[in-house]
Amino acid sequence: MTEPEPETDPWQDWLSRSPEALTVRQWWADVVEQTARLGEDGYCERLGELLSRLSPRDFAALGFGCTRRIDRSCREPQTCSQDPVAAPAGEQPTPRHGPVAGACSGFWDCYSRFQVRAAFTADDRHRVVTVQGRWSQVMLWVDGVRVEARVSSTTPATG
Repeated sequence: MTEPEPETDPWQDWLSRSPEALTVRQWWADVVEQTARLGEDGYCERLGELLSRLSPRDFAALGFGCTRRIDRSCREPQTCSQDPVAAPAGEQPTPRHGPVAGACSGFWDCYSRFQVRAAFTADDRHRVVTVQGRWSQVMLWVDGVRVEARVSSTTPATG
């Protein structure tokens, strides 16, 4: 009698086919080295650039919390790692809330100092990623492009 083959982890299978997710995983693992080399802001800048290239399934495979449970990684990889189902003809796609094929439409990092957030449109065509930097600076990427926002405060003149 032969033993049944162990079930393959769908997220490991996904990661093996996603060079972008593997790059992020390595960057995340090298946080101490890279922060010492680039500084906190430099590390966050590159992290945001890398994250802004990921798909929803990449975020799920890397263990980010999702719209179902922001405080833990995906518990339904057999479902969420599948290709998303297209909306019926004539209907608008809706944001995904797991467990669902294609993974959820939003992800959170509740445990690192970077407080990463990622949100996708229902059709995954557009994505927004934020990364928390030093002193509450938040960095924002939309569709892979860093968005700069300058805020100035004007102190009223006193007489």
